[in-house]
Amino acid sequence: RRHKPEYLGNTIIFFLAGGLTGKVLTTIQWRDLLDLFLLYVVCTIVRGLILFGSRPILRHLNEAKQPISPQDATIMTWGGLRGAVGLALAVQVNIGRIDDNISAEQANKVLFFVAGMACLTLLINA
Repeated sequence: RRHKPEYLGNTIIFFLAGGLTGKVLTTIQWRDLLDLFLLYVVCTIVRGLILFGSRPILRHLNEAKQPISPQDATIMTWGGLRGAVGLALAVQVNIGRIDDNISAEQANKVLFFVAGMACLTLLINA
């Protein structure tokens, strides 16, 4: 019951982002699709490097002072989803281009890459 507003907000954001991304897909090149997969791999590797590199710091952040095992760091790397917050920001960039500070093509690519990352993490990681 308390999570109903959160669920509704996520649903609205994903619905709006999905609709806008569908419209944007007509402007995307094949190269952008390859770049999306490369971006997914690079983001996953960077997340893993950060988590594995910060294991000594993470140990001191929990009350029991338990070390973070490599298995735990691997699960945290794999479990990192990108979703509603990034999509909401990408939608704002796409529809809120004030004074043409960003071109329509750039705004479309931002939305495509953020929505693509959310989609890939849901399809592959989840």
